[in-house]
Amino acid sequence: MTTSRDPYVVVGIDESAASQAALDWAADDAAARHDQLRVGHAWRIALRQLPDADGGRLVEAARQAAEELVARAERRVRDRHPELELTTELLPGEPAVNLLSLAEGADLLVVGARGLSRFPELLLGSVGETLAAHSPCPVAVVRTAASGSGPVVVGVAPDERREPVEFAFAEAERRGVPVRAVRGWLDPQTPPGHTVPPAEVVERDRAEREELATVLAPVREAFPSVAVRIEVGPVEPEAALVDASWDTSLLVVGARRHRGRFALPLGRVTRRALHHARCPVAVVPV
Repeated sequence: MTTSRDPYVVVGIDESAASQAALDWAADDAAARHDQLRVGHAWRIALRQLPDADGGRLVEAARQAAEELVARAERRVRDRHPELELTTELLPGEPAVNLLSLAEGADLLVVGARGLSRFPELLLGSVGETLAAHSPCPVAVVRTAASGSGPVVVGVAPDERREPVEFAFAEAERRGVPVRAVRGWLDPQTPPGHTVPPAEVVERDRAEREELATVLAPVREAFPSVAVRIEVGPVEPEAALVDASWDTSLLVVGARRHRGRFALPLGRVTRRALHHARCPVAVVPV
């Protein structure tokens, strides 16, 4: 494994169509960052399930298939970005464990969203969700390669940390696109099935815009060339982000790494964005 300290982007690949989209997306992002790209493929075969006579032959066939997959990925990247510094890794064993190790010190980890569940509402594979919940660096989960010309959307909660906002602005600056800062809110005093009175909506929207503008102010100062549009409204925060993901190049959300003892690894808003957004989703640890 390479030990270079130069900045790099990691992409995990497999045989899926989403993985090909993730590879292209990661190569484009690494080129825009002037980073190295490290391509990793985790492969494994359950020897205990094989007859002894066939074990060695099947392991060798699996290794050869893995090497061919990585070689094809290398050719694809070099055709797309001939100047990009590129390394490849064969990672025997569990994909999530190996990719988490490879991502130590990375600027970004990119994976495809493999929707292999029998349940249509679960559109993200277990590896992608594990990486989003535990990666030491930001994770981009790519289902299809979105156009790079759309804005970068960032979800900004009332207690949002600076890291996701900075990540979104940096991505927007590299792409030459604006940022859409999105926040949905609900009135806990309004019973289900009832609407908030229009006057209260206007007042709450005004307060939310002012608070959101205060959160954005220091980052806007650091990225003066990035245009910003603030969007707030009386809607569930996760629904606001999924709706905003259409015609968008990237959706950015934060993920807390120090949640309560019995809490899920990912919050409700982040998890729904990962499963239902129509564009690549970047999860930034905070």
